[in-house]
Amino acid sequence: DDSLYNNPGTEIFDLDDQKFITTIEVFSTRPETLFGATFLAVSVDHEISEKLALKNQSIRNFIDESKKGSISSVSTDLAEKKGIFTGIFVDHPFLQNKKIPVYIANFVLSTYGKGAIFGTPAHDERDYEFAKKFNLDIIPVISSDKSNLPNEPYTETEGKMINSDFLNGISVLDARKIMIDKLEELGLGSKEICYKLRDWGISRQRYWGCPIPMIECPNCGIVPANLDDLPIELPYDIDCKTLKECSPLSKVESFVNCKCPKCGSDAKRDTDTMDTFVDSSWYYARFTDPKTNETLNKDAVSYWLPVDQYVGGIEHAVLHLLYARFFFKALRDLGYHNYNEPFKNLLTQGMVCHPIFKSKNGKYLYPNEVEKNENGEYTFNGELVEVIRSQKMSKSKKNVVDPDKIINAYGADTVRLFIVSDVSPQKDLEWSEENLDGCYRFLNKYYKIVTTAIEENNTDKNLINKSDNFGIDIKNLSNKDLELLKKLEKTVKNISNAYENLQLNKVVSFFREFTNSMFSYIQENEINVKILTKCIYETLLMIEPIAPHMATDVLFKLENQENFKHLFPSYIEELTKDQEINLAVQVNGKLRGVITVSVSADQNEVTKIALENEKVKKFVPDQSKIKKIIFIPQKLISFVI
Repeated sequence: DDSLYNNPGTEIFDLDDQKFITTIEVFSTRPETLFGATFLAVSVDHEISEKLALKNQSIRNFIDESKKGSISSVSTDLAEKKGIFTGIFVDHPFLQNKKIPVYIANFVLSTYGKGAIFGTPAHDERDYEFAKKFNLDIIPVISSDKSNLPNEPYTETEGKMINSDFLNGISVLDARKIMIDKLEELGLGSKEICYKLRDWGISRQRYWGCPIPMIECPNCGIVPANLDDLPIELPYDIDCKTLKECSPLSKVESFVNCKCPKCGSDAKRDTDTMDTFVDSSWYYARFTDPKTNETLNKDAVSYWLPVDQYVGGIEHAVLHLLYARFFFKALRDLGYHNYNEPFKNLLTQGMVCHPIFKSKNGKYLYPNEVEKNENGEYTFNGELVEVIRSQKMSKSKKNVVDPDKIINAYGADTVRLFIVSDVSPQKDLEWSEENLDGCYRFLNKYYKIVTTAIEENNTDKNLINKSDNFGIDIKNLSNKDLELLKKLEKTVKNISNAYENLQLNKVVSFFREFTNSMFSYIQENEINVKILTKCIYETLLMIEPIAPHMATDVLFKLENQENFKHLFPSYIEELTKDQEINLAVQVNGKLRGVITVSVSADQNEVTKIALENEKVKKFVPDQSKIKKIIFIPQKLISFVI
């Protein structure tokens, strides 16, 4: 009955033929993207899901299967996106006659908003993954130079609205406000502020961790331990055989049995321990003075905090970081310090990922159990296996590698180098045996070349740490030696900046680039011992944080002493600057050539060199026709003819 559409609050369920009309409330943090919605997804325990499951066995099976796994926000983000079409559609609130399919999806949480979201795959990673899997439309509604559609969704808020009717041409954040006002004006929605601080369970049934200082008394109930009895210490007489059981502390009578601090009757201690999150939410403040008898030493906290750099995984960004800030602000309110925030900078590092392998009978397989055939297919006992896209390494899905075996085969330094060399720390790392092997070969090459140079007396340990820069006289260097020295100084500067900004992949890139130049230099007939000693010594110091075992070993060979301390190398700023630069030449506003000039060259000198360039001559055959010269030092020269 079409008249029912005029009353969206009406709810009619006819479960025999699966037809009903109702309103689905949707929660969205990006309402401006509504015109890009191509599907609607509800959680597995949404009211509609449960009602549909009463008569549809496929939906019932999907819901039951989805509920077996974890349903946290982190796990659903990382898990494979699964869903089932309900057979029903919803009307778009602004686009007449547009019917949007409704799916039940495993990545929608009932605890998030209303348990329903509209999918805008062009601007959300989860929606994009889901749409690609179910071959749904992907409609971009934000135009930006940064966008990489259709290869990946554009999730940032920089750009202008497109394909969005009354929002077209408006900036994203302005469009968000306009859309909210429009929805409220039409009675289709309302603005809400949502806070993400959730209740947090602090106890767990483990031996390790801080005991919870609560005591259960048959007369007084649950009472706190006396302050004089704190901290409650863990007992040492734990039977390790019981560690796999729940609450191993409950097996230690000397720990469990105690007196009630209130009435003195026989009582029992709480046998759970606090989650380690509780400790790490404030121990950075306590560590500023671990010997104080007070909760915190306010002077020490003022000296050391805030923490300069916080590093954590994706689950830390929404859990530990949130509660660490909560604890810190609570301690501030209690008068223990005067700071508002505990950390200055946050780096959320990516995860190590690996494809998942499943056998024919659906069992997960370890990577070392499968083989790759000539066709690039993976097999197990001669049978093809299912390969699921790469995901965060997980013991449950067996897409893990044994670190002990890898370290025994390649050494710890190779693993460390591989982990930081491929991508920036913020991005996920794809585990690759080929790239791991490449790092192993590179470290071996470096080790062999520099140790050979040391053994053949091409270095001099007495030059190290000399106040006069290894005794190098820059004015009397050959062009070849000076060129290598300049490359070294630039490399020290670049690597220093990369370390400072936690761009470890760039550290490796700069290191590889310079060492290749150093290797070529070593192959030359004439070697400057002072230059080579400086190069080897400073490259070792630069790579030591990443490959400490190899670096320490070679430093010992170079210096011939066991107990040494080093400072990270400094650089000579003057030598990091180019003496010659490439400069663009334009004729009537168009690029017609590139010339090499001295960084200090003036307009007359640059003009002369430019007009002698063969490519430029073609466009300026008669210099008398030059009306104007525009010269921007170290950038370009432009002729108007």
